[in-house]
Amino acid sequence: MSATVSAAEPAPLAPAATGPGPRLLLARGVLLTLALTALFLACALHASGGLQLQTLTRVEVGLDAVAGVLAILALLTGRRGEKPWGMVSLGLFGLLVVLTGVSILWAIDPGAAWIETNRTFALLGAFVIGFSLVRLAPDRWRCLLGAVLLASVIVSAYALLTKVFPGSFAADEIYGRLREPYGYWNAVGLTAAVGIPVAAWLGARRDGHGALAALAYPAAGLLTVATMLAFSRGSLLAALLGLVVWFALVPLRLRSATVLIPSVGLGIVVGVWAFNQNGLTDDRVPLDLRGNAGTELGVALLVLVVALLITGVVTAWLRDRKAWGSSTRRGWGIVLLVCLALVPIAGAAVLATSERGFGGSVSKAWKDLTDPNAKAPKNDPGRLTSAGSVRSRYWRDAITVLKARPAVGVGAGGYVDARLRVRQDDLDVLHAHGYLVQTAADLGAVGLAVTLALLAAWLAAAIRATGRWRGPKPREWGDERIGLMALLTVVVVFGVHSFIDWTWFIPGTAVPALACAGWLASRGAPAGLLPL
Repeated sequence: MSATVSAAEPAPLAPAATGPGPRLLLARGVLLTLALTALFLACALHASGGLQLQTLTRVEVGLDAVAGVLAILALLTGRRGEKPWGMVSLGLFGLLVVLTGVSILWAIDPGAAWIETNRTFALLGAFVIGFSLVRLAPDRWRCLLGAVLLASVIVSAYALLTKVFPGSFAADEIYGRLREPYGYWNAVGLTAAVGIPVAAWLGARRDGHGALAALAYPAAGLLTVATMLAFSRGSLLAALLGLVVWFALVPLRLRSATVLIPSVGLGIVVGVWAFNQNGLTDDRVPLDLRGNAGTELGVALLVLVVALLITGVVTAWLRDRKAWGSSTRRGWGIVLLVCLALVPIAGAAVLATSERGFGGSVSKAWKDLTDPNAKAPKNDPGRLTSAGSVRSRYWRDAITVLKARPAVGVGAGGYVDARLRVRQDDLDVLHAHGYLVQTAADLGAVGLAVTLALLAAWLAAAIRATGRWRGPKPREWGDERIGLMALLTVVVVFGVHSFIDWTWFIPGTAVPALACAGWLASRGAPAGLLPL
């Protein structure tokens, strides 16, 4: 290997001539995928919504232990002779943990600050897991993506089973929105949303077996249904922005569209049908009525899975049989981009022909979104088309708390108690429903500065890992670069949702995303540049 190629992209170590054979390498990959899936599922199913201290502590201790073992192995047996990429990001994350712990000294609730210190340290552990795996197995990025998708599908399928078999899985459920296994509907929606771009990668990638590509179709369909039945506007927005990043940056647009158009389309059809079934979407429905409606949903989901699996098999077979020419791909790609560009135009046209007109509709939506006194939407499918929310109250109160203690805030976890002194309503809430506003209230300007510095360092590292330039020559769109972009979409979806909700508190949603973030931070950069 020439020096130029080595500098351009740090490739995985080549196996020795007497190294493991293809079957053993495949078995190791499968075992790593299953191990990561088990870790993500343990976080989701055991820690639930992250509010029960006993189960949360067990998960945090497990994460810390796994991260510690992997970090030691990475130091002892990892790749030699390479720069420690990602250390600035890792150091700033550690500084955030230290600041969270030190805030116990001035916290209005030291007990809550201690709990948040342990939580933040465990989230650092999730970051370290991805960070260390790059040093130990840099060519196993597919395992991480596979684990994220598999865990997302399993959790979403479990959530849907609470509707299909309510007597067995959710006999005491009183709400129509999907919320298990977390006890929080937006977390269910986020888990499903995270998996949709990864399913697009699985079905569109150039490498891999056609059977795995076919499985991406029913996976994306089920994830779409779960996102819709959670009635989670934030999850739909996050999934949409994740797909925008994927389609804007990755050249597999046409292949991705062949996966998502039938899968998401049929998932939307099933979701809209479910919206009209009172036994599936209304609150406080008797168990027998929920059971009858669940049977119908089960049949619909079975039809969806079978139809999309057949579609995936046929599409994979046709794609392997005859590759499309560059002119054909370019033509259909232009058609796809034109159709996507027409979507906002069509939306604007609908608003323009409404009773309020375009300007009036936008003005009302903005008022509903930002007015602290706006009426909260009901817990039914109609909330998906509503802009109203009570988040503006929580954010207003967080800003008020920040103004009272602008430098260092009220201490980690102190928002809940501080809000009681400034709130103008009788709503009881544990979180500010937004990472930045929560951090501002808890840790003040210092916490915001550390957080933004961490974000900037990680973005620089992620861009260097996925961007066009990683050496003296432009990078090609190889399998790894496309896979790293899929990891990036996972972080984007999680980050967008955490900006408007409190799902970073929930291990089942935070751990997979932070493991992906750690992998991207540690993957590498051009020779001679600052390791970030």
